[in-house]
Order: sequence, then structure tokens, then C-alpha cells
Amino acid sequence: MEQHGQHDHTYARGIHDPASNEDQEVLLATLGSFYLYRRAAHYTFTHRRRRNFYSLPPPQQQILQELGYRSTLDKVDECIAKNAAFAEAILKSGCDSFGIDVRSAEEWKGLADSTDLDKARSTMKQFLRDWSKEGAAERERCYGPILDAIDKYLGKVVPPCEVRILVPGAGLGRLPFEICKKGYATEGNEFSYHQLLASNFVLNNTTKIDEYTIHPFCLGFSHHRERDGQTRAITIPDVHPGTELFKVMEYQISDDAKALPPGVYRYRPSQYFSMSAGEFVDSYNTEEAKETYDCVATCFFIDTARNLLQYLETIRNVLVDGGLWINNGPLLWHWEGADATEKNEAGESKKDEVKSFEQVESHVEDAETPLVPPIIMPPRVLANTHPAASEHTHEHLLPSGFRDNHGTSTRSGAKSATGTATDTPSTDREHWRGSLEFSLDEVYQLIEMYGFRIIERGSTKTGYILDDKCMAKYIYESEFWVAVKTAEVADSVAASFTRSKVPPGRYQEKDGENEDKDKGKGKMPQYESEDSMHDGGVRLGNISV
Repeated sequence: MEQHGQHDHTYARGIHDPASNEDQEVLLATLGSFYLYRRAAHYTFTHRRRRNFYSLPPPQQQILQELGYRSTLDKVDECIAKNAAFAEAILKSGCDSFGIDVRSAEEWKGLADSTDLDKARSTMKQFLRDWSKEGAAERERCYGPILDAIDKYLGKVVPPCEVRILVPGAGLGRLPFEICKKGYATEGNEFSYHQLLASNFVLNNTTKIDEYTIHPFCLGFSHHRERDGQTRAITIPDVHPGTELFKVMEYQISDDAKALPPGVYRYRPSQYFSMSAGEFVDSYNTEEAKETYDCVATCFFIDTARNLLQYLETIRNVLVDGGLWINNGPLLWHWEGADATEKNEAGESKKDEVKSFEQVESHVEDAETPLVPPIIMPPRVLANTHPAASEHTHEHLLPSGFRDNHGTSTRSGAKSATGTATDTPSTDREHWRGSLEFSLDEVYQLIEMYGFRIIERGSTKTGYILDDKCMAKYIYESEFWVAVKTAEVADSVAASFTRSKVPPGRYQEKDGENEDKDKGKGKMPQYESEDSMHDGGVRLGNISV
């Protein structure tokens, strides 16, 4: 029996496979970066400054002493300690989820490099944007237009869980959470283990509002009008996800409804919320994912593509005919200048994909790249180190993503209950390492070529993890649009479909070839009417209340 407020918004495997050596290394490196946050932050941001201070001539030390310089470093150390406690909570949650003994961290901490540490720092800071009251204004500018458009074009569907919405680049999960809270069946997709571990923590392991205190700006020493601005605290989360998604929603279906029998239908949004772990194209540009969503919502996402054409093809693949693509975000091409002819180093496809917005705009913030403090490098540990690892199953952590009857995953690269791979894993596929950058007018041309019709567009000025008290602000002019998938694509685009390594029939199938298979496409699970409610609550799929 699941208690009110307790929840498991859990994660579909997608392409990530923690059992593989490569994914296991990346997972352990990610966990290691949260484990090392405390010592790396002290070493990089305060220890070096103290050394610089004591290397000054004594008269100058006295001047800075009167200014309170050493006191400032002490305050930053206190902030780091608060942040580290939060990072270690994420670490503990991640280890528990994957059946890894957190006590073994000293054995695999050396897998984390400076890039991993930087991602951990950036992820911690992103909680300001997604899960604090201070980030509400930024969320309204970024997520608000998307949420309003979903209600405008899809809000008349009753019950709303009949609408399936995919959110690629879900980050810490706030946008898919907000969509699901409205009652829509929502799946977030994310590639970064840092983001996945952090979103899993906030969605599944927080117990109340304002449970944790962190200091998002304490590691940056530039652009501050007052030192208190650097060390100020925020509390997270500003809402408790479990409480919100566990509220029962009720809808009256009239006698003239075509899809469902008349009656009162009740469900909880938590039944229709999932997150998938995997690269967007690998996970969704598959036959299994074809025409499985009514809407794709992208926010600060499309410019993370090395090849936007692949994103467009994938979005088209997952949408039903007449489905909506709602976007809001800038064109800060994350891989600008990348050379497709460069040799792909081992593990690069997993660890360096995708750069965060903060990394790309790093010239604005003068915070140093975190340094790995001197440590003894341990031998690489790839096996599950949890004493009861052989007894663990991770299906509770990673439920289905887009699902038939919300029961079993059908995504390419996912594993069946027997552990048999259902399709070729991403590590066996070719990954193009270059970068394509487009102007906004070219993006709109490509959207049209790929068979989308723009029905609404606009522009919004917004920041990304913006410090409203600092002296330097990076402002984007985010482009917003709503596009409808049509039947027509440009001839050149159609030709690219047939030449690509795509299973035959993804976009055009022979008459009757898949008639039986497609009969259930896009259908949601059956809902229980008021008469079928059992004592004590609602039966939600495989969750009893």
C-alpha cells in the first residue's frame, strides 16, 4: 500500500544500460563527482585563495584582514559544507537506486575528472532555476509559454491523461512535472547522469517543501555588488512533488463521449509520469516509438544538437499525425566548431554529450573549473559493489517510458524482464561528431521541410540560472513556436529517410503491412469509472493505494 505523499516517479531504461562497462564507468564517475564535491570545492575555491592570501606581503595581508577577506573565505566554506551535504544526499540516493554501496566510494572516486566535477557544480546550481521560489520568474518566462500552449491546444481533451506528451532534455524534471501536474500523461527524457540522479532525488526522495538549503552562487567570486549576494541561501524544493502528483483528479465523461464510456473517472497524475534515460535520437528515432505521442515539448533543447536534422526527424517520428511540437529556447549551438573528422576518444560519446548552457556561456561567469584534489587513483571498479547486488532489481527505479498500458517499456535499447536487449544499443551505432549551426530563419525553413506547419510563434527574453543581484547578466531572446505535424515533407527530406539507417517502413508502410500492429497506436490505458473504485482509494495501474 502506498501512502499519501510517498511516490516513485521512476525511470525508464531507454538507451542507458548501467550493466554495460561503459555506462557503469560513467555512472560511477557521476556518483564520484557528487562524492568529491566537498573536498574539490574547498580545494579549488577557498584553499587556493588562502594560499594566495598568505603569499602576499604582510602589510597587504593586514589590509585584506581589515576588509574581512579571511572571514569571507570562512563563510564560503560554510556554504560549501551546506552544498556538500546536499550533494551527498544525491549521492546516497543514486547509490541506493542502482544497488551500489556508498561506502565503496573511495574505490571509484578516481573515475571522476574535472569535467564531471564541473557538471556536478552546474547541476547543483540548476536547482535554483527548477526547484526554488527564487527561480519562479525564470520558469514562468521559459516554461510558461509551453504550458499555456499545451492547455490552449490540448486542454479540451477529457480526461487529460488521454494526451501523451514527451519532454526531451528534461533536466531536473520541473517542466515534465508541471505538465503532468495538469493531468497529462508525461514522459521526460534526459541523457546526462548528473541530471538524472538529481531529478530522481528531488522527485522521489524529498519529503517536504524547503527541506534543503543550498548556496547556488557561493563558488563564483566575480560580478557581486555585495559579498552577501555570493553567499545567500535558497531552499528547495518550493513544492513537494509527491504531494502534488498524488492528488486525485476527477473528470465527468458525458454520454456523447466517443472514446470512453460515460461516468466519473479518477486518477492521480503520478500514474502517468515517467522519465527515460538515454540519448534522444537513439531512444526515440525507432519503429517502436513511431507515432506514440500527441505532443513534444522542448525548452532550451534544440541547440544541444550536433545535427538538428536528426532531432527534427526524431520529433516527426514520435508524433502522431496532427501532433504538436511546442518549443521555447535560444540558438546557442552547444557544439559550434566541432570537427566531424576528429577521432572519437573512448567513452567520449557518453561523458561529453551534452554540454550544459552554463558551460557554453562560461565566459560570463569567472568561477574556476573545479580541480580534482590530490588523491590516490584506485583500480577501476566496474562491477556492482553492493553486498546484495545479485538480489537487486532496478525495475522499481526505472519503469517504462512511453508504454503500452503503462506497463512494459517498448523503447529501443531497453531490456526485457529477462535482460535481453530489444534492439542495438547506442554504443554499437555510429555517432557523428561534427556540428551544424543554423540561423533562426534557416531553422524555420527546416521545420517546414520536415513537414511541420507553424501555427503560433513569438519571442521572449530570459536568462538561464540568472543571478538577478549580480553585475553581469546573460540574456537570451528565446524563440517560441507551436508547430503541427502534417503529411507532407520536402522531397529531399523524404529521400533522407529512405537512405538513412532506419528500419524499413518507419515513415511509409505498404498497405495493410502493419494494420494490426497500428490498431492500438496512440491509445492510452483504460481508466476506472467510479463504480470500479475499491475501498481506500484509487487503483492506479500497478500501484494500489
